[in-house]
Amino acid sequence: MFFPRLHRLSTFVLSITVCCVLSVATRPSSVRAYDDASGISHSYLNQENFLDIKSYQFHKLKEDEWYESQGGWRLSGGSMGLDLLFTDLEVRLPYQLGEEATVYFKARQEEFYEIKPFRYLVEVEWRAVELIGLSFLGMPEYDKRKADQGGSITLGKRPWNYIRFQQLFQDLYYNEKNFYDTSYYSPHPVENNLEGAFSWKNWRGRFIYVQDTPFKQVFPKQELTVSYESKDNSATLDYHFGEQQIAGLSWRSFDIQKRRETKNPSESSSPDNREQQLLYSSADLYWLHPLNSEFHGTIGLREDR
Repeated sequence: MFFPRLHRLSTFVLSITVCCVLSVATRPSSVRAYDDASGISHSYLNQENFLDIKSYQFHKLKEDEWYESQGGWRLSGGSMGLDLLFTDLEVRLPYQLGEEATVYFKARQEEFYEIKPFRYLVEVEWRAVELIGLSFLGMPEYDKRKADQGGSITLGKRPWNYIRFQQLFQDLYYNEKNFYDTSYYSPHPVENNLEGAFSWKNWRGRFIYVQDTPFKQVFPKQELTVSYESKDNSATLDYHFGEQQIAGLSWRSFDIQKRRETKNPSESSSPDNREQQLLYSSADLYWLHPLNSEFHGTIGLREDR
């Protein structure tokens, strides 16, 4: 299990940062796609919050240790002012069923720009051969409208030198199990996830690409249509000079588009006739060097926009 310390930077410039601080964490975080967060809400982020996000990220030197672990959980976060709390939670719990099958309980929730409902996945992975894994995964729900189902294929084996494609059908039974109103999806929300990692000599890299294909949720009674699509990309490339000495580059961006549109002409000025696009991009160049057995120094450049 990991309980990362919360660190704060003393200086941070939003456009380009040159910093020399002690024991700072850097990693690209993943905002996980749709997650039933189709509502349009105001973003309360200000310039100071990017300093908060930087200081609350997981410790860079613990990243490989986390990815190479069999399982566990980790949590980081802290106040961002304005009565908002940055949180980043990740859970990965495996259970071996036999020589060829493993069950995983996975959860990931990050909140820093809007409220995100808690989501999890139960995955059953089967490996008939060592380097090919096939998985069935989903999120069971009491309300069957909200149940997610999907599958994945993995070439190679985690934590290193693998590539994995996952497709998840969200709210798969919504149209046939929705007895509460007349709303329906057209088409259904589908999340495509491509990720991979490699380790070669002193080089280590990771990438992840998450896409929510465009979909619409229609509410005939209200004459309302909700549209949503998004993309989330992140990548990290590190060079390990020696024990606890790292130089690297991380990059992350996402583009989320939401639209609520009513066809009722008398409601043309309604709050439902709105659209929102959330764009974020971050690049981080860093060098970590141990100062002694307890402290590390970090020098780097960072740009957020």
